[in-house]
Amino acid sequence: MHDTHFENPTGLDQYNHYSTVHDLALIGAEVMSNPELAEIVATKAITVTDVKGEITHELTSINELLDVVPGLKGIKTGWTESAGECLVAYTERDGHQVITVLLGSYDRFGETKTLVEWIFTNHQWQ
Repeated sequence: MHDTHFENPTGLDQYNHYSTVHDLALIGAEVMSNPELAEIVATKAITVTDVKGEITHELTSINELLDVVPGLKGIKTGWTESAGECLVAYTERDGHQVITVLLGSYDRFGETKTLVEWIFTNHQWQ
């Protein structure tokens, strides 16, 4: 990556904290190359417990496209006042993988759904 600088690990707005669509796609590809991380980002909901099984937490992804857009398996949603709505998404259909990155959106889920459908309708793999 050549156009990314993170000032904090949270992604929250901070001076001199920046990235690009290309660099975020590279991070997304790296995440999806790790089977354990790929499983985590594709999980719509899960119940987790402490090691004794006494305390449970219900966790639900805020990624509205999981189980809605065929083949979409994550990756990362985000929002800050400065950045707007953001979504890095991975979709796989018929053995073809696509990573899309939306930044500064007002409708990250709707725009990503439209973009993914457009790609798989209009692009021809050769």
